[in-house]
Amino acid sequence: MPTPTLVDADVPRGRALHLVDLENLLQGTHEDAGVEDATWALSRFCRKADWHRDDLVVVAANPGLLGRIAYDLPRGWQKVAAAGADGADRALLERAEPGLVRHRFYRLVVGSGDGIFADLAEAVRDAGGEVWVVGVGGHVSRRLARSASTLVLLDEPAAPG
Repeated sequence: MPTPTLVDADVPRGRALHLVDLENLLQGTHEDAGVEDATWALSRFCRKADWHRDDLVVVAANPGLLGRIAYDLPRGWQKVAAAGADGADRALLERAEPGLVRHRFYRLVVGSGDGIFADLAEAVRDAGGEVWVVGVGGHVSRRLARSASTLVLLDEPAAPG
């Protein structure tokens, strides 16, 4: 039986899908976060996640936070408002069916440390894909960390300065 390949031949080499749980990257400061806080967290994420302009980025957050920052996010990024416990996580997972990831992207980047993403990460890796997890140090689930091809830990958040 042939080994499964991650992508179709016409997918640009290295193209990534970034699923970003902004609240997770802000680690407890999201209730009061504004544009400066979000810009700081997302800039840090993009540097560590090896983001490129042709990548697809989906950012999810609660409606209050997303409403404060949506117009300041880069053009072309998908913005998803999701309320409730694990709302952002579920909204991101809905947009990342493993088959879609396999046929459209070389790499999946999860911008969160939440264990809810472990099944997706494992499915993409089982299909031969590359999975990066970019999360705040000390706040990445063990199972998600084990599921990653590459684990990138961000420094603990601090107030933008």
